[in-house]
Amino acid sequence: MALRSHVSTLAVGIVGGMLGASLVGGAAYAVNGGYLKIGTANSGTKTTSLANSAGTPLSLTAKSGTAPLKVNSGIKVGNLNADRLDNLDSTAFALAGGKIAYVGTSGSAALDLDEDGTDDAVVTWAQCPAGSRLTGGGYDIPAGTEVLSSSPYNDNSWNVLTSGASSVSYAYAVCYNPRGSVTGGTNVTGLTASPSQKAARALR
Repeated sequence: MALRSHVSTLAVGIVGGMLGASLVGGAAYAVNGGYLKIGTANSGTKTTSLANSAGTPLSLTAKSGTAPLKVNSGIKVGNLNADRLDNLDSTAFALAGGKIAYVGTSGSAALDLDEDGTDDAVVTWAQCPAGSRLTGGGYDIPAGTEVLSSSPYNDNSWNVLTSGASSVSYAYAVCYNPRGSVTGGTNVTGLTASPSQKAARALR
């Protein structure tokens, strides 16, 4: 009797253990309301959510050189903010609201090109303001004035070199701000005259 009782108890324990393992194991990866099982596939028919009233609800740490997260869809995820793309910060990209504008003469100076003690040329320049980039430029000059050169001087300045110590020219730079409007510039869509005419009228 003692042996029979012992075997019966053992059999019940094994069956109960197997049944419990089956239920727990099934709930771990395939049943809604169960537990997530680490290291294996999990599935369900409802959205799984995670909340933490004290702070960040989820932290993922991956092996170096490995993505911490993988998805199977290219559909845009709402409210998911990404600050870097192809290793570039978000501030490196142009916004849809970027503007192109014309900026008039910033300054001028007389030059002694042949170094004979007498000024024989004038350089006039237009400087794009901080935050914008030079994309082109031009000039407006009095009749009979000879233009020796019209070209970018550096990354953000357009220079016009004219002959004659007393010649007067008006330079303008075409500036682009990828982040918004060009400070102090005349927006392209607001022009009612040619760029050179607009720049000259503003400075006369």
